[in-house]
Amino acid sequence: MYNNKRIYLRGYNITKDKVMLAIQPKPAQFSENQGSYQVSKNGYIQIDMTPMEEGSNQIIPNSRRTFILLMKSVGDILDLDTRLAYDSAVDEDGTYIQYHNQQTEPIKVLRINKLPDKRMYRFTYCEISPMGDDSTVSGDPQNVIGIDLSYGEVKNIQTLVEYSIPIILGWHCIYNPSVVATNQ
Repeated sequence: MYNNKRIYLRGYNITKDKVMLAIQPKPAQFSENQGSYQVSKNGYIQIDMTPMEEGSNQIIPNSRRTFILLMKSVGDILDLDTRLAYDSAVDEDGTYIQYHNQQTEPIKVLRINKLPDKRMYRFTYCEISPMGDDSTVSGDPQNVIGIDLSYGEVKNIQTLVEYSIPIILGWHCIYNPSVVATNQ
């Protein structure tokens, strides 16, 4: 709540460079256990990157790439610097965030780079497939898709992520206990 008013977070969509970026917070889910409610599934932020058809504003739904941003990776987004220009000593490597759901699925990687000579960031999604039974992975990224974002757009993403933290952790039920009953 903010000034005794409820805050309802909405997703944030950006369309440019023939790519649509959609960011949507997903709240924690609750279950009843021995007469009390507890978080049964942690919340997360879903980041979808979808290519668009050439010459139109229609997305290609079967080409959507989904990345899950967990609470442990939220700090990587909040730490992005949207005030200073590119510094090769600090910004050359960029930030890598990984998500790996199951051993047989590819490792999903979101790379965030500050672009030199521009006041922009590049968000790039790719998948790296496991090679075999051992823990080695192939070095070739697959399903690569990227979008350039201005500092203002990155700042909006940071604000959405920051205000999503209570929802991800399940703290939003403190101010609105009816959330728990509707989540089952």
